[in-house]
Amino acid sequence: MMNRIPDPALQRGLFVTSETLDGTDAGSALSPTPATPTEDATGVQAQRELLAQELGEDAERIRIVVPDWSALTRKVVAVDLTIGYYRSRHRLTAEDLGLSEVQKNDPEYAQALAEVATLGNKKILPPAVIHREEEIEGQARYALEKVSLRSGFGHLVPRAVYPELREKLQQLRDDFFGVHDELIAGYDELPPQILDRFRRIGRGALAQHKAGGAQVDDEDGWIEAYAQRHLALLPSREVISRSFTFDWVPSYLAPSAEVAEDQALAEKRRLEAQVEAELLRMKSQNIRYQEDFDYQQKQLELAAIRREREREEQLAREVQQARREKQLELVDGTFKEIGCQLREAVYDVCLDVLQSLQRKGRVIRNSSRQLHGLVDKLRLLNVCDDAEIEAIAGQMEAILQSNAKRRDPRAITEVLTEIGTLARSQLLASGRTPRSGMTLDIPDIIDQSRRSTAARRVSVTASTGSFELPVVSRRSRRLSGCADEALPLSA
Repeated sequence: MMNRIPDPALQRGLFVTSETLDGTDAGSALSPTPATPTEDATGVQAQRELLAQELGEDAERIRIVVPDWSALTRKVVAVDLTIGYYRSRHRLTAEDLGLSEVQKNDPEYAQALAEVATLGNKKILPPAVIHREEEIEGQARYALEKVSLRSGFGHLVPRAVYPELREKLQQLRDDFFGVHDELIAGYDELPPQILDRFRRIGRGALAQHKAGGAQVDDEDGWIEAYAQRHLALLPSREVISRSFTFDWVPSYLAPSAEVAEDQALAEKRRLEAQVEAELLRMKSQNIRYQEDFDYQQKQLELAAIRREREREEQLAREVQQARREKQLELVDGTFKEIGCQLREAVYDVCLDVLQSLQRKGRVIRNSSRQLHGLVDKLRLLNVCDDAEIEAIAGQMEAILQSNAKRRDPRAITEVLTEIGTLARSQLLASGRTPRSGMTLDIPDIIDQSRRSTAARRVSVTASTGSFELPVVSRRSRRLSGCADEALPLSA
C-alpha cells in the first residue's frame, strides 16, 4: 500500500511503502529509488518524523522513495480505443410483451413485477449483424486489454508490443467496416425482415393482451401496427453509417517538468529589468539624479511594476502548485493501479490452481496453461520493474520448468499459498476486495507476521528441483532387496 505524503514540500513524488513498515524488502509496486538530498531535505525529514508519530513507527524504519516516472514513460505508450456503431437496442416495455392489460387489471401484480424485474432491451437489427459487430468489438478490446494496464492516462501498452497491437487493430478495423459496408448495402432489405420478425412477436403479444381481458376487433390491424411501431425505431441509412467509428490514439506520456512561466509574468519581469536599466543610465549621467523629476517618476514606475510582478508570481505559484498536485495525484494513482492489476491477476490464478490441486492432487494441463499465461503477462506488463512481481514470476517459472511427472503437489501448494497470501494482503491494503481464499488456507484478514513470512518466502529464488519429488533408483531398491535376502536368520 502506498501512502501519499500531502505536504507541499514533498511534491517531487515521495512515498512510503508497506514493505518498509513490516521490515521486508521484497520490492515495491513503484520500483522506488532512494531520495537524493535536495534543498527541501529539512521539510522531508520533518514530514518523516510526523508520519512516524502518526503510524507509531520508528522514523529510521520509514524510507522516502521516489517513483521513477520518466523510466516508466520510456517503456510504455498510452492507447485510447474508440469503437462506436448503432447498437440496435431499445427499451423493452410491458406493452411490447402484451402485459399492459394484465397490469392494469391487477395493480398489485404490476407493482410487484416492477420491484423484482427489469425487462431489458429489444434489438431491431438482425441477430447475425449484431453478433458480428459485438464480436469484433470484443476481440479489439480484448487485444488491447491483453497487452496493457489500465490507468488514468488510458491503457498503458509496452512500446515493444505496440506494433503487433496496431497490426491486430488494423485487421479488426477492416473487418468492422466490412460489416458496415454490408449493412449499408443491404439496408433496403432490413424493413421487410424487421416487419416479419415483429409480426410474429406481435401475435404472441396480442394473445397475452387478450388473455388480460382486452377486446380487439381488428387483430391483423393490431399486429401490423405493432410491427410498424418497431420498424419506426430503425434509423436512416445515413445515421447508421455515421455511427460507425473505430479508432485508436497512441499518446506519449511526457515526463513531469516545471510549469513554464506565464507570458504576463515574463512581460512584467522584462519591463522591470528595462526600467532598472534606465535608472542606472540616468544615475550615471546625472550627478543630481535624486532631485531629477524623471528619475523619481521612473522609481515610482519601477515600484508599480514590481508590485504587479509579485502578484503575478504569487498567482503563478498557486497555479503551478495546484497543477503539480493534480499531476502527482494522477501519477500516484497510475503506479498504484499498475501494481494492483498485476497482483489481482496473480491472486486469481493462485486460487484457480490451488482449487485444481485440491480436487485433482496434481497440476493439470489447464493449470499449467494458466501459469504460463500469467508468467507471460507479468514479464510483459511489469513496466515498473517491480522486484516482487519479478520474484513471483520466477517462482511460477520454476514450477513450470520442473519435471511434470515428478512435481511435488505439496511444495507447489505451499508456494502458491504464500504468493496468494501476499497478493491478497496488498490488495486489501489498497482498498480492493478480492474473492475469499479461506478454503485454500489464505485467510480473509492477514496479520503482519503472516504477510512478512509470505514476503520472505516469495523473495527466495526458487530452483526447478525444489518442486520435484526425490528420485529413487530401481537398481538401488533391487540391490537393497538382495542384501536383505542374503542376511542370515537369527537363532
